[in-house]
Amino acid sequence: MRLTVDLSDLRAALTAVLPHVPTGKLFPALQRVRLTPFGVNVEITATDRTTAALAIVSIWESDGDGDVVDLTAQDVRRVLAVFAPPLDGNEIAIEIVTTASEVTFTDTSGLVDGESLTLPRGPADPAYPNLRSLWSGVTLSREPQVQHGGTWFHAKHLGRFTAAQRAYGDPLILDPRDTRWVVRVGESFLGLICPIRPDEDARVFAKAHVGAWVERLGDGAAPLDDEHNEPWMEESYFFGPRQQDDDHDDAQDRKLLREAAELVVTTQLGSPSMLQRKLRVGFAKAMTLMDRLEALGVVAPSTGVVARDVLIPADATGALATVLEMIDGQQP
Repeated sequence: MRLTVDLSDLRAALTAVLPHVPTGKLFPALQRVRLTPFGVNVEITATDRTTAALAIVSIWESDGDGDVVDLTAQDVRRVLAVFAPPLDGNEIAIEIVTTASEVTFTDTSGLVDGESLTLPRGPADPAYPNLRSLWSGVTLSREPQVQHGGTWFHAKHLGRFTAAQRAYGDPLILDPRDTRWVVRVGESFLGLICPIRPDEDARVFAKAHVGAWVERLGDGAAPLDDEHNEPWMEESYFFGPRQQDDDHDDAQDRKLLREAAELVVTTQLGSPSMLQRKLRVGFAKAMTLMDRLEALGVVAPSTGVVARDVLIPADATGALATVLEMIDGQQP
């Protein structure tokens, strides 16, 4: 296998999933970070059965073959140590080449190759679970569900997801779904966490703690465990910087769509991966932009390949101007 990815994208994904690799010896099949090429992305996963993490890295170039690569936690730390974060947001191309016994990471962004790291490669353990399937039955919504009565977590398990928030700089959102909680960070990271199931003694102590807090807060304090009470604070499972207001979001959305249209027409490349690199957006956003460009007549419908046919020639400035006017005139 030979493929090329962006260093910043790769570092963010490895950093985000690394805390979820188990450190004990009970589950040797899980003591790894798995890289799985899937379509136009590499899926990077890890789990210790209590939490799970999936991050995606867009593929710039590929020879078409997709090999699963397993890295130990130590291997991941070596990759992060050898390939430092790029300066000033520069794009650094990292080529990943695998043989039957080795996997090599090489900086190929310059006229001559830069840093290179070769690691031993063992066979992929068949006992490693299909983590993608853990999310396949989970409905993701724009608004998180609200659960009353309290949910119990180990602080150390929740703390693992702060690495993803720092790596991507997006808010950390907890979304309760049945017996597990989905953790979302932007468009490139999904996580899962299992709540604690407290015994009856723990529940009794917790109820006593609630009563003690009500007593401390005085007569004006509302019962903290009353699901019918309307609290004076807004309930939220949102962690991180606040989103911009709707008007700003709409203006930013139009700006991205304009830039996407100009990039696709001028480069004559209808590729979601190109939009990811140039616009610094996640895969889902790039696909959404491509679908909107299809609706505007800029690109042809997807045929299953990475790049779509561009319907507007690069020298058709009048046609491009018409498309940009249509974007400016669209309703939010």
